Amino acid sequence: MKKYIVIFMTILLASSCYFYGGNIYPGNYGDDTGEFIVKNSLGETYSIKSYSNGEVKFASHENNYNSSTNFNYGMKWQCVEYVNRFYYDVFGINVSGGNGNTYFTRLIDESKFVVNNNGKLNKNGEPNKKPKVGDILCFSTPEPFGHVGIIREVTDDEVIMVNQNFSNTSNDNSIIYKYKFENNLYTIIEKSMKIQGWIHYINNNLIDDSNNVTPKINISPKSLETYDYFVDVSLSCTDTNAVIKYFRDNAVTPILEYEYTSPIRVYGNTRIAGVIYKNNVIVDSTGFQSYKFLARKPIVMVYENKKGSVDIIWNDIDPNTAIDKPYNVSYRVFWGFDGINYINNSYSTFDTKYKIIYPVDFINGAKLYIKVKAQITTSGAVSESDNLIIDIIN
Repeated sequence: MKKYIVIFMTILLASSCYFYGGNIYPGNYGDDTGEFIVKNSLGETYSIKSYSNGEVKFASHENNYNSSTNFNYGMKWQCVEYVNRFYYDVFGINVSGGNGNTYFTRLIDESKFVVNNNGKLNKNGEPNKKPKVGDILCFSTPEPFGHVGIIREVTDDEVIMVNQNFSNTSNDNSIIYKYKFENNLYTIIEKSMKIQGWIHYINNNLIDDSNNVTPKINISPKSLETYDYFVDVSLSCTDTNAVIKYFRDNAVTPILEYEYTSPIRVYGNTRIAGVIYKNNVIVDSTGFQSYKFLARKPIVMVYENKKGSVDIIWNDIDPNTAIDKPYNVSYRVFWGFDGINYINNSYSTFDTKYKIIYPVDFINGAKLYIKVKAQITTSGAVSESDNLIIDIIN
């Protein structure tokens, strides 16, 4: 029994890489999570797909092989399998062997690689080099396996990684880290996992063209402000060929999806996110922005003042006319004799009429003070009308 346990653990350690965080809604095992298209200086193009491992702790014990040469990329669909497959298919070299946390130390003495320490001088005492497309990004955590991925894009302040078995969703196609350049050293910033550094293949001839660049999406306004009634939300993207979609999520309406090329007018307290797709894969998102709105101030009028009762109405922009029909407004009618002490009653959503029936002891000719409060049910935002003063007819 002990012999079989040792064999099993040896296989597991030699070929797996888990991430104990990530998305809590993983895709199914083997789902296509994205495609990374690269081009080299010779004009050759390569397409490397990534796949979901289903769950980060899952070990398939099923190896993936190159269909032409039978080269063993590694266990499906671990992080190391993706890196091994990328380097073999794009550069024709074998970097496999061990867990994700072994790559950085295992390749450091090989002359065909420049191994760059994160935020520190390299082993030879020279400053590290700026990360480049195709470099292997190496993590010593999570223990005991570590993690690796491929750098797919480098901007002025971000490094974007493609990998497997991280979130096991389409997010794995574009993991973004900030980096800084200080004291002649590059540092990739990541608090939850420990980055060892990045490995650069000296014959890496990949170019950063439009196929590699991850489209960026922006949303305007980015707001936590409170608006009067509506706000026009616009999305913009650095790639005019990408597909832009809006997502809305609030307490009243389930998440809905819209595809717009022009601004969307948002009514009611809600959250809006912009998402951009390329090749049917989510490559960037604005995250949800919160837009909060005030209840409109009702305008109260006498509908009919007759003996024993008064009918009142109030006007407001009916939220039912909004494109999104986004929120409910409740109205509460207050009335009394001095403008201070009121009798209040609950009132139905969107109804704008109310009858006050006078008690028999109402004094003919007395003053009746009436006001209406409007409340947005999703936020509790309240606005009230001015007092309407009428003479009692009794």
